[in-house]
Amino acid sequence: MRRVLLLGATGSIGTTFLNNLDKFPDYIQLAGIVSYQSAETERIAEKYHVPYLLMKGRKIRDFTSFVSSLDFDITLNAVSGSEGLIYSDILLEFGKDIAQANKETIVLGGDYFLEKAKKSDIRIIPVDSEHSAINTLINAHGKENVDRIIITCSGGPFFRCGLNEKITLKDALAHPTWNMGAGITVDSATLANKGLEVIEASYLFSFPPDKISVVIHPESKIHSIVELRNGGMYLEESMPDMAFPIFKALLGDDVKEKIARTPNFPHSLTFLPWDKEKWKMLSLSYLSLEKGGFYPGAYMAANEYARNLFIGGEIPITRIPEFADIVLSHDFSRRAESTEEIFHNIENVKKIIKKEI
Repeated sequence: MRRVLLLGATGSIGTTFLNNLDKFPDYIQLAGIVSYQSAETERIAEKYHVPYLLMKGRKIRDFTSFVSSLDFDITLNAVSGSEGLIYSDILLEFGKDIAQANKETIVLGGDYFLEKAKKSDIRIIPVDSEHSAINTLINAHGKENVDRIIITCSGGPFFRCGLNEKITLKDALAHPTWNMGAGITVDSATLANKGLEVIEASYLFSFPPDKISVVIHPESKIHSIVELRNGGMYLEESMPDMAFPIFKALLGDDVKEKIARTPNFPHSLTFLPWDKEKWKMLSLSYLSLEKGGFYPGAYMAANEYARNLFIGGEIPITRIPEFADIVLSHDFSRRAESTEEIFHNIENVKKIIKKEI
């Protein structure tokens, strides 16, 4: 039995976890909840008879005190956005593994966060379907045998036509295969989400950007591929359902029951190249990795801020890559060594963008 602390109960990852929790009564017990939404969180906490904490802003002292009072084995960090890094950083003090759905923790925290986790002997287990697949494949074949990582990408709703200023928020939220929150869905429409996954993969698995490729796969059934040094290629296939990587991260090989339904077989699969000029956000993610320092974090911060401006109706979607490009032209060569430095850099990114609006 694994006792799980859930951060972010009402987002898409948290909701998927809770919707499937009752399937695994012999494996998982909910130990506590941290959330920003009160009424729904209270209902969930009452159903599972667990303590909860409602966050309003960065109540770090309250969060630390709450976690200290719990008996848990692993955390599912399903908080969205850069705020997730704060909680991930604090959680390292408790010596418990983290199932990491908050990719911003890895992209912003980078080597600082992962080195800190390693020193404390804490496992950071990826929940993103792509990184979950890579993790499984590397463990199966041995990292020393893997030559290249290939991350699949649905292409989002605009893969064939590209971005233009007339695209509305409603258009951007119409993802062809995944059902996700607004932020990540817009990121998928610009391919910024795939750019963040490239950065995340580089940090998590210590692969340079020239050993990480992206391929468009509209069916979203193959989640990642590894190419071995001997020329063999191996992939993981599952339905586009986040329940599979979530519970795989929490349970590993312990669970014997089927976590998610199996794709119908046989079936056809499509793999297509992507246009580096058309999809600037994905191209810029590679540039940020090549530049090093805090450039990957600056890329993420620029995307998060600009994407929220688009969601709020303040800018067209085409300005998101424009702002990210401008941000990366500034100096972020110094690697951040603390969460304070990271959030200072995020504020600098916002200032740069505000001057361009």
